[in-house]
Amino acid sequence: VTYDQTLAPASSPVRLGVARTLNTPTYTVATPRSLWLWDAQVSQPSGYVSAWADQSGTGNDFAQATVIQQPEVSLFNGRPSTRFRGDPVAATIKHVMAGTLTGATDDYTVFGVFDQKVLTAIQNVLGINGGTGSISPRDSTSSVGIYDGMTWRPTAAAVLGQQVLTWRLDSAGLALACWRDGVSLGGAAWDGSMGPGVNVSLGALLVGGTQPLNAELPELLVYNRLLATAEQSQVEAYLAARYGL
Repeated sequence: VTYDQTLAPASSPVRLGVARTLNTPTYTVATPRSLWLWDAQVSQPSGYVSAWADQSGTGNDFAQATVIQQPEVSLFNGRPSTRFRGDPVAATIKHVMAGTLTGATDDYTVFGVFDQKVLTAIQNVLGINGGTGSISPRDSTSSVGIYDGMTWRPTAAAVLGQQVLTWRLDSAGLALACWRDGVSLGGAAWDGSMGPGVNVSLGALLVGGTQPLNAELPELLVYNRLLATAEQSQVEAYLAARYGL
């Protein structure tokens, strides 16, 4: 059964999802969005990902030319995924890709689908502006949080396994809030400045591989604004349904 839950915001909607297929829900949420990564990896014959094309329409593609630093082509509950196999302790393996977040502001709503493999040491899914900010499924306090250029801002404890994580960064209210599978992890104060979306790394704090991610990452969405509660809930429901969570 295909179902469609539609939200009608003032701005132009965008369609999330590949197509309307059996048992695949589709949703409509508002623009703008800065980044949407899913399914469109460019893989080498070796099974590694050399480029990941942005599906948001803003051209924020990510790439890695160095084979030893390329993440792996993988599957997440039967759907295409990208496996970042970074070693957050010894940093001997550094799977990381480089790109930008054009049109980004200090307000973000970030959604990621993860299968978190280890919880040892700090891990970042996005490093922003050369490491002056980061989105972290496992921060310096073993929590889901961010680094805002001044200090780590933790919420609740990081956990292993499959999950949808959401970060909401409100620069005016100086407030961070996080969710796991649509359930609040609480919040924290922050300095309100994540920095511009340049020199962005996917899978680590820095393009060089500092604080690398060790997880499956089939899909990542970044909105350069604060989504309304109804919009956020629809994106979380779409991701959970799409990946069988």
